[in-house]
Amino acid sequence: MNATNVHHFRREAFYDALASVNIPAYLRRRFDEDAEDNLEAYISSSAENTLIAFKTDIKRWIADCEDRGVDPLAPRARQVRDFVRRFEVGRRPSTIHRIVSNIGVLVAPIMGGQNVCSSKVVRSELKRIRREKGAHHNQALAIRQLGDVASFDDPPRPFSLASMLRVLEPDQSLPALRGKLMLSLGGDTGRRTSEYINADLTHLNAMPDGTGTLHVDRSKTDQDGKGIVRFVSRRTMRYASAWIQARTAAGEAVTTDSPLFIGVDKHGHPGQRISVTGFHTALRSTVRKALHSLSKEHPEIVEEIEDIVRAISGHSFRVGMVQDLVMANEPIASICIEGGWETPDMPLLYGRNLNVRNGGCARLRSRLGDD
Repeated sequence: MNATNVHHFRREAFYDALASVNIPAYLRRRFDEDAEDNLEAYISSSAENTLIAFKTDIKRWIADCEDRGVDPLAPRARQVRDFVRRFEVGRRPSTIHRIVSNIGVLVAPIMGGQNVCSSKVVRSELKRIRREKGAHHNQALAIRQLGDVASFDDPPRPFSLASMLRVLEPDQSLPALRGKLMLSLGGDTGRRTSEYINADLTHLNAMPDGTGTLHVDRSKTDQDGKGIVRFVSRRTMRYASAWIQARTAAGEAVTTDSPLFIGVDKHGHPGQRISVTGFHTALRSTVRKALHSLSKEHPEIVEEIEDIVRAISGHSFRVGMVQDLVMANEPIASICIEGGWETPDMPLLYGRNLNVRNGGCARLRSRLGDD
């Protein structure tokens, strides 16, 4: 391959890189060789979700710059500040901070310019937003083993893994078997949605005593792929076995390399590896179905069902795991290890909304006598 062809190949790859992060092709002339290398390095070293957020934020930024005649690759600090003021309405402080951070990545590490996003003008604007709106974010509704109980000796609440799995037990349809496995595995491991949808059957291993393990190849906090292993209960392994058998009976050629979770069409036929949206839809559908069944025993929950379903997200299992471990008096180091956190910031955040009846003061008064 001669020098001309090498240059052409490099330019084509560079155009693809620009498109992958929503940078318009007309801006390509602004990139010198160093900027091209910086962009390539950023894309190759960043996690998938990081690039998705960068792509979304840069699209917003460049579109706004085009409307206002601002240079998106070399803005002034006040232009970033004015952008923040226009976009802060209806958005969380954390979202605005992320957008500004990604603008900074574009103009400084990639383009090699001055990072005006770290200037006093921009930092003061972000500080104002945090002060006025607060730095908290809406927390996913916790899916817990027994629900919002005051003690592990209490009967499970309707919205709990124990109650929902009990009423779903007789249903052996493919969607129900998948839903039961989602609930049980999520309750056991408290992992992220991306880790469940990327798992294959080979990652779920049975132990001689009927329990099992889930091997997670890669996670948000393990981009190098060192991998982690998490405990799986007998209940979950039973659901996994029934799920695999049902898929085989439905005509799927199941192998160890098959996805752990797949889509199921409206006729009950197995499909391809489930998407993030598909996982969340299936999880919410399963919870809704279980709660409607439980409403026959607990009619008081009927009005709450849709609110509960809307509040569920991919982090509901992680929040629930933390709250159950806090209630079980597990030390913070143990909780961090289970969740894969290097610092206690997120466990403390997830645990702060634990019902006050489960808190340390309530347990202390229970031991001392509450007369």
